[in-house]
Amino acid sequence: IANVKYIRVYFYSTNRPYRHLRLLDIGFDDILFRGSEIKSAAVVEEISRYSTELKSNTLEVSLFSPTGEFSVVSTTGVFAGLEENQPADMYEEIDGVTNYMGRFYLDKWLSPTPNKMNMTLKDGISIMSKTVYLGGFFANMSPVVTIESEDLIDEIMIAAGLDYELDIDLIGITLSGKLYIGDCRNALQQACFAIGAYATCTRSNKVIINKAALSADIVTPDYELTAAQKGISQAVELKPLTTSLDLK
Repeated sequence: IANVKYIRVYFYSTNRPYRHLRLLDIGFDDILFRGSEIKSAAVVEEISRYSTELKSNTLEVSLFSPTGEFSVVSTTGVFAGLEENQPADMYEEIDGVTNYMGRFYLDKWLSPTPNKMNMTLKDGISIMSKTVYLGGFFANMSPVVTIESEDLIDEIMIAAGLDYELDIDLIGITLSGKLYIGDCRNALQQACFAIGAYATCTRSNKVIINKAALSADIVTPDYELTAAQKGISQAVELKPLTTSLDLK
């Protein structure tokens, strides 16, 4: 916070007289939407287990303000406090149990009226497309110039400015080759593909990088989808027929 030297906190009342007070939380510029303010919300989670591409998650939400806080011309309303890539944590409550859905970053927001706002938010992997990685050359030649997997991923994630978690099984893998200058998302995708890993932000506030597993190697599935839980009407799509294969 610019030009602020200290923050004073005053306690005006307590429901436990004559006992010590404990400060639990200080919020600054936090915006919270919940309950009747949320008209609709949908989270799309995507993942590529083999990192042929780096998938990302999207949150689309429609909000309602009875007091007109979403006016685009108001300098004190909610709309004025929103910024591109502003982080937002998403929670879902089912039968009284609160589940963390992950951290998203504001991508687009539109207020058709002062009472309504439509927002699109993307996860950390998506915003990595907006940051630049300067590349590197790691050649297995004389003199040998290689890099360890954890060091390369650390370089990429520092450039992206995001927290991450790396599976211990992916540490100590020696890599050689070249990464061209480009965005951090593409650099991470290439690194994950090279070491047999995948990245996801699902249900997390950081980028999780795990070792890829073949379906045949999974003994216990994460979730079992029964026939009764499938939709009544399902779209059936016929994939293009492969009639030839050219190798060069």
